[in-house]
Amino acid sequence: MFRVIPILLLLLIPNIYGAQNSQIYLNVNYPAFHPEGKEFEVSFTYRFFTGEADSASFVVYTDLFRPPKITLRSRTAEELIDAVEINSARPGYRAYRVMLRDSFLVAAGPGQIMLRFDPGEKHDIELNYVFRLFAGRREFRYSSFARENQDIALSPVIISLYNPLKTFQSRSVLFTSGSVLSFKAAQGETENSITAFGFWAKFKRKNFGFLDVVNPATGDTALKLFVNRFGMLSVPEGVVYNSFTEGFISVNSWYRFDIIINKAQSSLDIYLNKELLFRQGVRFAGTGEFEAIISNRNARRKSLETDAIKIYSIASENALTRSETFPSGQITVKKNISRLLQNYYIPDEELYYTGLEFGVSDAPLFRKLPELNAQVYTVFINLEWRTDSFEEAKRFILEKSIDGREFNEIYSVDAASEDQKYYYSDPISAENTAGFYRLIQINKDGTKIYSQEVKVGSGQIEDFVLLQNYPNPFNPVTTIAVEIIKTADIEISVYNLVGIQAALLFEGQLSEGVYNFEFDGSNLPSGIYFCKVKSGLNSSVRKMILAK
Repeated sequence: MFRVIPILLLLLIPNIYGAQNSQIYLNVNYPAFHPEGKEFEVSFTYRFFTGEADSASFVVYTDLFRPPKITLRSRTAEELIDAVEINSARPGYRAYRVMLRDSFLVAAGPGQIMLRFDPGEKHDIELNYVFRLFAGRREFRYSSFARENQDIALSPVIISLYNPLKTFQSRSVLFTSGSVLSFKAAQGETENSITAFGFWAKFKRKNFGFLDVVNPATGDTALKLFVNRFGMLSVPEGVVYNSFTEGFISVNSWYRFDIIINKAQSSLDIYLNKELLFRQGVRFAGTGEFEAIISNRNARRKSLETDAIKIYSIASENALTRSETFPSGQITVKKNISRLLQNYYIPDEELYYTGLEFGVSDAPLFRKLPELNAQVYTVFINLEWRTDSFEEAKRFILEKSIDGREFNEIYSVDAASEDQKYYYSDPISAENTAGFYRLIQINKDGTKIYSQEVKVGSGQIEDFVLLQNYPNPFNPVTTIAVEIIKTADIEISVYNLVGIQAALLFEGQLSEGVYNFEFDGSNLPSGIYFCKVKSGLNSSVRKMILAK
């Protein structure tokens, strides 16, 4: 999902005249699905409703090495400026300041500070910011840092990047100048039926249209969707709709779109990353058939990349918000268009395309890891496994390691074309040392997936296992579970991003069993924290995200 800072700043501030109120609106948007190593954008949009400030400053604090690229936009102006680094006075952060003047302080007009960052090799990123408004002799200050002298506390920007090597890496569909993909879908026969289509999209540029939904029977257009120059999803002016929520698009990030035709309610809904973006009343005449057209409208170069384009039917209106993957018990895929295209499917009257190109996708579509289990008998270890992605699997390689670092192949087998279990028996060595096993699934497209490592034998074993906290992200309470394998003295602590201890949850001896510890972040600022558990033999750390 695209992410919006939970607090939308709508402040009523006395202005320098004292007779009116000056209103400031600040909205922070940043991506939720972004691959490692690629530039990403963070948008700060603001609006002064009444009166005009003399000037305003914006300072962003980042733990990234490279300075951001900064673009200022208003209704009448756009300016690319150099990042001015200042003394941050905050350990671990670099600070960059932007001064807002002239056309970027116009009352009632929206303004935008667009920051583009290069993450380098970082996986977890935290940005803080301070907004200062100067009006006459008065100064108003608003900060995402905790315990600042301010009326309203803002939340920092927290972004976790994913590793694209762990995704499907299937072929994506690239839209160039003149590219068009059109497909038709009929609504269900029952009055309460809900038919929909969905796809993942990555935008490489902005200010162009990309999606139309039309009624083939009448030729009427029910929806046009485009990305404006502010990076916001928009519909044409004059369109009457029941609801519309602001949606931000960052370059190089992935977004999931779901378009739902609800026959009973005569409505067309658009979900962006499972959140309702747009709702419009619409009725499709005739058979109720609709046509979706994805294109690179008004863009001259490669501006759009898509993956996992599917037509499906759902059992209830809110099934999409509860479903994590396709398909599920409440979502039935009727046609996988992406797979048809990847197999060079010859289009019929329901599917038309022209000018498409193909690339290697890094969309956040993660395969489930193959499940490997081991059972120890007197003279051998029985290993068995299966995979949920048997349609993509080509071959399995079973590997073993004595030290858990260097693995060697001990068995391989071709994958079957249907779901089944696989078995292998490994004789126990005379030394009876601990053994580590892992499974490699080689897919038909050449990609590899590794199972979790399984440890068996009588070698050195861990005396505890730290499980991932739940929920994560959390606000403000989460539960941390620790499984004690062998009685030991245990210390459980929580640290912030710079290594300062935020809480000591437990210190003492624990016997075998599973223990739950509650961590309350009510008095702590939003951000990334680490839970560390240590004993006399081992230590383990888990990342946690507090998002207020």
